[in-house]
Amino acid sequence: MMADFHSRYDYANYYIHNLPDTRYIKGDFMKFKEQPCDIITWFLPFLTEKPLLKWGLPLSYLAPEAMLKHAYKLLNSQGIILLVNQTEEEKAKQLKLLEQLEIESIEVSNSYTNHFSPFVYKRYITVVIKG
Repeated sequence: MMADFHSRYDYANYYIHNLPDTRYIKGDFMKFKEQPCDIITWFLPFLTEKPLLKWGLPLSYLAPEAMLKHAYKLLNSQGIILLVNQTEEEKAKQLKLLEQLEIESIEVSNSYTNHFSPFVYKRYITVVIKG
């Protein structure tokens, strides 16, 4: 629940309400089997223990390699994963993981700051296009 008593699900549905054939799916991503996906947006994936623990989640949820493999498998041909990381450390970890899994990616921005957001961290955008 957010500070204004809306959930992330509420926010997601608000932002996609005018996008045909677009939906926000709530649940365990690793159990999601529907295919193919044209676009997967992945904001602030958990790559290290600290943020996961700060959110109050169990360490068993820390599976960045398995989740990235699963996301890539869900994409159709020419499907896209839009990854958004915060901090240069996270971006570097994300790029290293993509390289280890031999998944080609494009760094779209070296840093992006949303001036309307109350969060202080810069965002780093990477795009994966399944070939």
